Amino acid sequence: MRQSAISQRVRKLEDLLGTTLFKRHHRTIELTAEGRELLNGVTVALRHLSSSLSGLTHQGGRSRVML
Repeated sequence: MRQSAISQRVRKLEDLLGTTLFKRHHRTIELTAEGRELLNGVTVALRHLSSSLSGLTHQGGRSRVML
């Protein structure tokens, strides 16, 4: 995915959330406090999802999970 497409999606997410996730500088960006909070929450959620899926695959049989 091109950088411009990623930037557009990030701006759409910021619009949806009503907050700024990144401080944009000339050639760099950094997470805002809100961006760090979102990152932490998403990280925890993905770890939980990964753990849940891993548990399903170790049960044996033909489990199917649709997301």
